[in-house]
Amino acid sequence: MSFSKVWKINKDHSEIKFSIPYLTLSEVSGRFSHFGGKAKFNQNLPESISLWIASDSIYTGRSLRDGHLKSNEFLKVKKYPFIYFQSKEIVALQDNKFEVLGEMKIKNKTKDVVFKMSISKEVEDTWGKLSRFVSFSSLINRKKFDLTWDKTLKENKFLVGEDVKVFGTIQIQPSGVVTNSSNHLIPDTEYQRKREAFNRGELKAGDDIYLPSEKPILGLKKSEHLSAHEKKVSNNKRVSSNKYENILWWGSYFFIILLGVFSIPFSRLFLLNKYFKNSDDLFYLNISTFLLIIIFVLSLNVLFFLR
Repeated sequence: MSFSKVWKINKDHSEIKFSIPYLTLSEVSGRFSHFGGKAKFNQNLPESISLWIASDSIYTGRSLRDGHLKSNEFLKVKKYPFIYFQSKEIVALQDNKFEVLGEMKIKNKTKDVVFKMSISKEVEDTWGKLSRFVSFSSLINRKKFDLTWDKTLKENKFLVGEDVKVFGTIQIQPSGVVTNSSNHLIPDTEYQRKREAFNRGELKAGDDIYLPSEKPILGLKKSEHLSAHEKKVSNNKRVSSNKYENILWWGSYFFIILLGVFSIPFSRLFLLNKYFKNSDDLFYLNISTFLLIIIFVLSLNVLFFLR
């Protein structure tokens, strides 16, 4: 690692959670879904940590309770949209464990808080990107931050506890080298595993891999690798072809129906003026014409479902 390096939070595998006692026997738990921050390392030791949390991203599983927590009786999210933490001192304990003293700002109150924290060693994911995982916990007195709402019970007890446990695990990665979220959606196939191994330098020319999007630079015949990738492309083309064929068929089908419906009044006017003077004769002709159109449409239906 370089002498000094900045690592930023990857939210894909990060959680900031909290819990607070309720009626002394149970607890209410929740989390914040929108946050960010960074840690600066000097060699392998954390030098500073900063964090911001969107206060209106609080979630406890109950919309009424969430609305109450966002209101003026608690977080006042419209006036104070963010919660901040900035470290002042980081003390190394043992086995990658640290004690972090810093300032936390909630609403208009800034107080010192202490976090217990452990930081994993660097690990490399399947896409060759480095990560560390930071686990943390702290016990914060909510009333010091003007979060004083409560209800009294018998024997002068309170409905909601005073100390809030804040804890979680955060994934951090070197700034500018974050694993894309879309990478986790790529299907896990044998071909994909070999491609990723090739990109990491674990497979070389002549190994059992073929990249369909490139020339067969690794010494294998293309005919040996037609399976998964090219079959998938072929199937996609077939599905696309069937889709457009169905659209064309239905368009033609409705056009013929409309043509048949409108042909009755137009043919009546034409034939009446030119060939038929007696309307009764034309009536029987219209009946036969209409029956022919119905037979034609029914035939189209049969063809459509048998094709």
